[in-house]
Amino acid sequence: MTSINVTELQQYLPKYLKQVQTGEEVAIILHGKLLPEIVPDRKESEYDAALKRSFDPSNLPS
Repeated sequence: MTSINVTELQQYLPKYLKQVQTGEEVAIILHGKLLPEIVPDRKESEYDAALKRSFDPSNLPS
């Protein structure tokens, strides 16, 4: 994970967005405090999909 301050993010936003697109996470620091991280979109795993299906009311027996 890369950690950067807000000023650097503003100056090099396209660079960091490309890093996120390739799977890297970027942590943003403001006045020494961690802000929310920029993380790549994760594809739903087969496990996640099965878990969602198990809680879908339409899958319950009548």
